[in-house]
Amino acid sequence: MQTIEARVIDVHRGRYDVETPSGTVACRLRGRLTRTKSGVRTMVVVGDRVIVTTGEDGNGVIHEVLPRRTTVSRRAPGTIPLEHVLAANIDMAAAVVSLLEPRFKPGTVSQFLAGARSGGAAPMIILNKVDLGDRSQAVAALEPYRQAGVPYVLTSAVTGEGVSELAALLEGRWTLFYGQSGVGKSSLLNALCPDAAARTSAISSATHWGRHTTTGSRLYRLPLLGGGYVVDTPGVRAFAFWQSPDHEDVDELFPEIAGLAAGCKFADCTHTHEPGCAVKAALDAGEIDRARYKHYVRLSRSGGRGARR
Repeated sequence: MQTIEARVIDVHRGRYDVETPSGTVACRLRGRLTRTKSGVRTMVVVGDRVIVTTGEDGNGVIHEVLPRRTTVSRRAPGTIPLEHVLAANIDMAAAVVSLLEPRFKPGTVSQFLAGARSGGAAPMIILNKVDLGDRSQAVAALEPYRQAGVPYVLTSAVTGEGVSELAALLEGRWTLFYGQSGVGKSSLLNALCPDAAARTSAISSATHWGRHTTTGSRLYRLPLLGGGYVVDTPGVRAFAFWQSPDHEDVDELFPEIAGLAAGCKFADCTHTHEPGCAVKAALDAGEIDRARYKHYVRLSRSGGRGARR
């Protein structure tokens, strides 16, 4: 028997594949780890660093989960409040979006980026399927995020446009791909890593909307000079906070609005109804975008429900 540190790369129906210096090992959980803590959907997730004991049969047992450096969590669907950790110990969290169906929803994207930043991951945006949409519209839609310092890449898994640029951003990092079903996450992953064999579905010629194909988070190694990993997650329609992000995390996504707060009459101004609010004054003067303002207020006041517009 041998006890080593490993990294979880796949979780599927009670089986945990981990990556060790000598290869991949299929593991089960030690008894105490199977007893899920209150409020947590699962104890072990993709990206976790774990302590594993391997046996003579080549299989292993996960004994311990090491402290997580970063997490991206959301509120699991359902009436019972549960934390669903999408991935652990990642460097970047990428919102994968499309201008076509399913349409790019700034509120949902901002919600996810704020949640990712709150968990310690650097946010970014990947706008896929640019070969099928209006390029100028794409650039205009992403301009507020560029001004907020969020990097973005325009890509096409079909033509290969932007794939090399994206690969350079992913190199040497652990990155989470998150987005609605049909935005082309799996196809994009196949373009980045042909050996990944991520399953894809046929795209309707009428809607350009790919069917849902990913059923669980999985980690893929990218064939880059400096290494790199991508966690591909199942497609979702919205992102609901497990814990509301700090105001600082929201403010960084809306610098044009947050920067006006210093001019408000009251230090605890909510920018919704108070007299002497510099943000409201700028809004009335047409100096800030009304949709961005609504997203900012919604995220600042959010108690965990997903923004959808």
